[in-house]
Amino acid sequence: MTKGSTYLRKDGRWESRLSLGVINGKRQSKSFYGRTKEEAERKLIESIMETVGLGLTEMTVKELCVEWLSVSSLRVKESTLANYRMKIKKHIIPHFGDKMCCEVTSKSVYEFMHKKLDWGLSPRYVADIMVLLKTVFKYAQREYSILNPFDNIVMPKSTKSEVRILTKSEQKKLKAYLKKNINPITLGITLALAMGLRVGEVCGLKWDDIDFKKRTLTVNRIVQRISVNDGEYKTKDAFSQIRKKHGL
Repeated sequence: MTKGSTYLRKDGRWESRLSLGVINGKRQSKSFYGRTKEEAERKLIESIMETVGLGLTEMTVKELCVEWLSVSSLRVKESTLANYRMKIKKHIIPHFGDKMCCEVTSKSVYEFMHKKLDWGLSPRYVADIMVLLKTVFKYAQREYSILNPFDNIVMPKSTKSEVRILTKSEQKKLKAYLKKNINPITLGITLALAMGLRVGEVCGLKWDDIDFKKRTLTVNRIVQRISVNDGEYKTKDAFSQIRKKHGL
């Protein structure tokens, strides 16, 4: 069986159609009807569960997320996994956590999306949360053969915010201030401004990375702040060596 689709019929009823694949040389499907979209989708899901013998009715979204995170920990970077955990803990579990996976519908997904947008979260950030949740349900679809409620969801449009670059006059004022107020923080800002270094690259620098005779600086590592459980710690990742020169 493959994924189903739900649409509104001309007679006012909703129809959920499940593709059964090609049987005896012909493409076969099965339809389920309801007065509402949710009713039609529920009938379709119940039929699949009876046919395949699924036990997913006993699994909540929270339990699914925990299982997915465990599997994902084997293939993604630690920083990426920490980002997943944060979004799931802060946004997904408070809304869907106690729901059974089979109870999550397209309507509840849209309600969740609009709720996050109403909170003032940017469309891009909400889209990131939605993509994460969609990925979790894709895993459930693959492992447990359930329908993915995200199949027909339209993600919120994200617009790129324009990055404001300091004018030459502003850069001149900033350099003058940094020169008069030398400390570890202003030194880091000076390096970032003059050499285009990122915060993680600046934090990862050691004195051995600077060759005062050749007037060069080599970036060998970056430092990332990764949230683990309720605490935070810094981790250093190997970074491809970049050679930078500037007359500082």
